[in-house]
Parts: sequence; structure tokens; C-alpha cells
Amino acid sequence: MNAAHRRAAGMRAAEVDAAGMRAAEVDAAGMRAAGIDAAGMRATDANAEESDEKTHGLAGRTIQYFSPESDDLPPLYGGARYLLSQRAFRDRIRMVRRELGDLPLSYAIKANPPLLHFIPERGEALQPDAPVITPSSDFASPCGISRIEVGSPGEMRISVRLQTDPSRVLYSGILKGPAEIAGAIRSGVRLFTAESPRQARLLEEQADMAGVELQILLRLSSGNQFGMDLPTMMGVLRKAEESPHLTFAGLHYYSGTQKKRARAFERDLDRIRTALRACEELGFVSRIVEYGPGLATECFCREEDLLADDPAAAEEYCERADLAVLREAAPLLKEAAQTIPLELDMGRFIAAPCGVYQARVLDLKLSEGIHYGIVNGGTYQLYYQDQEMASQVPVIYQEPCRPGERLHYCICGNLCNGGDVLVRDVHLHALASGDMLTFARCGAYSSTKAPALFFSRDLPAIYMETERGWECLRKNLPTDPLNMPVVLAPHREEASVEL
Repeated sequence: MNAAHRRAAGMRAAEVDAAGMRAAEVDAAGMRAAGIDAAGMRATDANAEESDEKTHGLAGRTIQYFSPESDDLPPLYGGARYLLSQRAFRDRIRMVRRELGDLPLSYAIKANPPLLHFIPERGEALQPDAPVITPSSDFASPCGISRIEVGSPGEMRISVRLQTDPSRVLYSGILKGPAEIAGAIRSGVRLFTAESPRQARLLEEQADMAGVELQILLRLSSGNQFGMDLPTMMGVLRKAEESPHLTFAGLHYYSGTQKKRARAFERDLDRIRTALRACEELGFVSRIVEYGPGLATECFCREEDLLADDPAAAEEYCERADLAVLREAAPLLKEAAQTIPLELDMGRFIAAPCGVYQARVLDLKLSEGIHYGIVNGGTYQLYYQDQEMASQVPVIYQEPCRPGERLHYCICGNLCNGGDVLVRDVHLHALASGDMLTFARCGAYSSTKAPALFFSRDLPAIYMETERGWECLRKNLPTDPLNMPVVLAPHREEASVEL
């Protein structure tokens, strides 16, 4: 690969162009406030840097939390695996809390359902070293997560099995049917979103049948298939008397992810204010505005990090870029919260740095001048937001890391598919069969959004790092039963297969 190609692979959002683009969308003054200089987002004040590292766990996150040499973490044989960290989860919430103060936070479990295990019930402490937080929400838990958002019957069942307090659950989802609504009501949920006039009618019907009253957040559309535009929403409110079992308690709004500029948050908040004024003109005062700000998280390396062969520094850069974006949004959100009853859905922003993906290199080849490394996993298990044609380079830890010359590798998965490329051009020390690659900062969506049933490969195992050590949540799970026809043709019998 030529130098231009490598440069394209390494450069990423949050890089600053000479024309004046602000690193991580903050100007020089904001960067100074974040303790980051414009040349490379490096700390300008040693004391501030030390404070940030103690508060947010910025230094050596993957090495500290996800060392492949952990005594109680079994060797990686067979399939790939995900590793999740309670400490990283706690540090991330501390980081958010430090900037947002006591604004109530919501966690949409679609970002990473197993992380729900780390959110204690109201009245329990998050151990060890639980942050001292006094959220304004009545449903606040000591870890700082006030509400849990579920969006499907499956996610509802997960929250029930984990004994989540139903008073903290918001049931969202674009298409909720009668049985789905009834099941959530039986589970104790009383707060729902309504995405359409039909959903409002279904919620009223099911509440009437169950003899309960429900709190409803009307979802405001951002110009897509989700929610309702303002005139439609006003139509629902004008017919509120037809829904005696529903209390229209507020709004739900989300317009997309990976936002960095202050103007993007300002547009969202202006749209919310317009909707709230319209509601008030009809006599409805919102008590809850569930808002997903969609803060950007950085997962990819800069060119200088690739050249420096320092993944820990690259990950520290990503964490500082996230902090800068958070500090860009925080003043706007805190100011808005003075007049808007905001609850912030921060699921993806919280989950992103809390997990890694590990796979072994099991084959190596040189073809037409390109070094290929084939791993026992692939793109059907690993998902990064904004990854384009495998050109961006995520933070990758190599084990073992042999001294000597580095080579350019194309790291591919084990599918018979030309698109199964995890990273098209990455500079690594010489690989050998059996080496392990750890892909950092993939705690959001990788375990759920990647097309895991493709080619009927096994699902990765999931290990969770807690105060008790590493615990196996799921072993490598075969997917061929899910792709197997349930009803066999009359002349066929299922054969016993051992592979």
C-alpha cells in the first residue's frame, strides 16, 4: 500500500485541518478548557491531565482493563470473544457526570444489553468506589443511570430477567403491537413512547383492558420514519379526551448519532422548544423530555498514532476526543435543562469504550505484494460506527508484540465474502499464526448489530470483568440451529453431525 493509502486509512473524524476545523469540534478556547492543545490534543497542564486520568481512567484503558494475560481469563481457543468491563463502565459514567452534573441519564440497552448487569437497582451501591451522585430524577440509581430504555419484547424480557425496576423502564420502539404492549404492562411498565396516532390508540386500548393508567411520551420526528411530525402530534393531543387511561407526560426526540458541532445540538434543542410551546398552547405541560443527543465517540487512530506504534496513546487520544465533544455539548444541555425537563439517552456514548473484541490470527499469506492475516472472526461480529470500506484503522493491541520491523497487513475475517475485511491497511509487528488481536472501543452495538448469522458461524463468547474477576456470560454459541429449517421435508431426517 502506498503512503497516500495509509494516510487515508489512518486519518479520521476529530482530526483538524489547516483551514481551522476544530479538533473534536471544539475551538482553541474549548480545547484549552479540556486540557488539550491544538497540535495534537495533548494535555497542556500536567495537573489537569493527572486529574482527568484519575477521574476518567484515560491512561492505558485497554491494557489495564482488558489484558489478555489476566489470570482468570481463559486462553482464546476456538471462536472469538467480547470482553466487557465494569470499571470502564463506571469510569465512563463518572466522566459524563463530571461534565453534565445531575442531569438524569437514560441507558438504551440496545447499545449493549449485557451492560445492564452493571446498573444497580435503586438504593444499591455500585462497588467499588461508587461515585457520589445526586441526580434530580426520582428514579435515580447510585450509578447515575435514571432510566432504562427497551425497544422490543426481547429487550423487555432481558430487563425482567435482570430484575430491573419496571418503574425505571421506558418502553420505546417504532412498531408496538397489542400483545407487546400488554406484556410490558403485565411486567409493570407504565411509561411508553407513542410513535403514531395508531400506537396512541393501542396504548389506550391495552391500558383500558388492564385497568391501569399509562404515561406517554410522544415521539417527535426528525424527518424520517420515526415518530410524528408536529401537526400529527398536535392532532393526537387534541383528541386526548378520547384516551382517559393515558397521561401525555412529554416528548421523545432523537435525530441521529456522531454529532460533534455545537450547532447540531442547538438545532435539536430548538426543535424540542418549538414542540413544547405548541403543546403548551393546547394546555399540555411536559414533565419528561427524553432526548438522545447522539454525542460522537472516536474509535479510530490518527496517522501519528499509527506511525508511533502506540495503541495506548491512540486510545487515550480517542478518550480525550470524546471528552472534548462532551464538553462542547455540556453547556448547551445544562442551559437547556433550566427550562426543559431533559433526560439524556447516552447509551452508545457510555457503552463504546467498555468493550473489546478479541480474535486470533490463524492464517497468513502474501498475495500480489499484500500481507493478509485471516482471523477466526470477522465483520459479522465486529461493528464500528462510520467504518467505511475498512479504511479507518481502529485501536488494535497485538499479542505478542514482537520487536523489529513492522509490516502492512490487511486483516480479514473467515467468511467466503470479499467484504469481510476488518481493516484494509494496518501497520503491525510481524504476525504469526496464533497471535491475538484486540480491537478496542467496540462496546456499543458490536455484539448485537453485526450480521452474526451470516455463514452460520458461532457467536463470540462474552466475558465480563467485575470486582470478582472475569465471568463468562456466554460461551461460543452455534448459530446453525437458527438457520436450520424447523420443518424438514417428509423424506428427510436430520442427521447427527459432529464438527
